[in-house]
Amino acid sequence: MIKKFFKWTMTIGLILVLLLAVFSVFMQVRPFEKAPWIKGYKPLTVLGGSMEPAIHVGSVLFVKPIEAADIEEGDIITFKTPQDSKVFEDHSKSLTTHRVVDVVNEGGSLGFKTMGDANEGPDGWIVPAEDVLGEASFNVPYAGYFVSFARTRNGFLFLIILPAALIIIGEIRNIFKCVKENTKPKEVSEV
Repeated sequence: MIKKFFKWTMTIGLILVLLLAVFSVFMQVRPFEKAPWIKGYKPLTVLGGSMEPAIHVGSVLFVKPIEAADIEEGDIITFKTPQDSKVFEDHSKSLTTHRVVDVVNEGGSLGFKTMGDANEGPDGWIVPAEDVLGEASFNVPYAGYFVSFARTRNGFLFLIILPAALIIIGEIRNIFKCVKENTKPKEVSEV
């Protein structure tokens, strides 16, 4: 009984690890627009510490779409990093998640002054409404490290190939066991 429980627990655990690893690999598709949707949210891995302690480095952040007019001071938004930023060299692929410290409406154009919680002052730009990709809804601390590991060769082998192989081997053993039990000569009872 204990052996059967352990076997089922291991099988379910391996299947969950396999599914999580596959999800982790697929969720890192770039650019943001092509990332998968999960119940209305897009997952991103946090690479910088500007939002510590609210959002830790290595967290998986779930961003949901939001209308720019609904954004208020204090909201945490994800946006395309402005071209004049010195944060990243390749601005076409960089995203930033910071807290809104002021909603700016100049000349009919809506924009947002932002600041990272760990930063000493606000960002040196106004984020135009059209560059806002969504609002940070929730995050899973440190899960991004798992995602990064899953994308490596060793991570792929350990998190996808190994669990899949163990599941397949276990099922093959079950098939042989069932075949063996069904092919045993049945004992004939004497009358």
